[in-house]
Amino acid sequence: MDSEIHYTGTRRYLSRQQKEEILREHLDHGVPIAQLARKNGINAVTIYQWKRNMNQDDESITPDKVRELLLEISKLKTENTYLKVKVADLAVTNDILSDAIEIAKKRTLLKQAELAAKSKNQKNSK
Repeated sequence: MDSEIHYTGTRRYLSRQQKEEILREHLDHGVPIAQLARKNGINAVTIYQWKRNMNQDDESITPDKVRELLLEISKLKTENTYLKVKVADLAVTNDILSDAIEIAKKRTLLKQAELAAKSKNQKNSK
């Protein structure tokens, strides 16, 4: 175990192993980060950054994760196809309803024109 801390100017560098050791104290023994920071002469924010970076590094790609992602992709493709069909159906329904509204408007206008013509004819015949 290399517990040697290297200093360069005012900044010191810890090895990955040293960082993991400090984080292990926090994770395994429940030592608060603030206490670890004081003990090791490190800013607490730095330890939080190490923790975040280590968690990101732990999410390496494994065959199980690849299988899981492929399964999810397959499900999403199936869902996407289903949704495309539904959108197409809704678009056709929308077109049909728009045409029906136009037809209804034209019929209403025709009826109004017929009524106007009848009333005009009745006025002229008197």
